[in-house]
Amino acid sequence: METEVLSRDRFGGSLPVENVQALASKNLKNIPSRNEVIEKMKVHMQEFFKLPLQEKMACAQLPNNLEGYGQAIVVLEDQKLD
Repeated sequence: METEVLSRDRFGGSLPVENVQALASKNLKNIPSRNEVIEKMKVHMQEFFKLPLQEKMACAQLPNNLEGYGQAIVVLEDQKLD
């Protein structure tokens, strides 16, 4: 089986290597680490739960849906949640 060699011209040409390297290093510097993402998520969650109930209810669960603010498995009004 013969391998076809593709020309880069069909894909918009090429960039000088130094431009690609600069672009890649710049983009990699802008990507947050996993720990940074997790910490930001924790902060956003804490901020959300500090909101007044009325504002949180704008994100309330819809009937028969597990997504959204609220507790889908509460059966009784006085049920203890663990």
